[in-house]
Amino acid sequence: MGRAWDEPDTSVKIEQYDDYVLISYEMFDLVRTIPLNQNGHPIQTEPSTQNIDGVLMHSMGHSIAWYEDDALIIETLDYAPGYVTTLRRFPPQSEAMRSIERISVDDEDRLLVEISYSDPVNYTEPLKATNRYYRSDFDFVVYGCEPIDVAGGEH
Repeated sequence: MGRAWDEPDTSVKIEQYDDYVLISYEMFDLVRTIPLNQNGHPIQTEPSTQNIDGVLMHSMGHSIAWYEDDALIIETLDYAPGYVTTLRRFPPQSEAMRSIERISVDDEDRLLVEISYSDPVNYTEPLKATNRYYRSDFDFVVYGCEPIDVAGGEH
């Protein structure tokens, strides 16, 4: 997934439950439900991310997670074709893409998100991104992106 981590002006909320992690991205009102400690991905996957209206985000793939020491590891696969947007450039992604996110807290108490994207269709080597985030005192709010009808078509 990693695709909503690149918005520095909006908040991300991470909640831990017994058998899943819930990551809410203020940007575009996305909610990602990630099961913990699975024995691999199911044969028939369903996107892990949906918007505020419950629409599944196929371009963001299916994720599972586990812990390695103090880091949350998230593996995502079964992406729809599209573009990776967390690299400040937009390389293509195929259905064969797989990403690994390693989420931890660094020595300065910042959230450290390290992402590696592998896609044998499009890349000869993994693409990598590292982001650090400070804790926020701002309230988590609804982004409220509403499509509007412009010249006869929704945009």
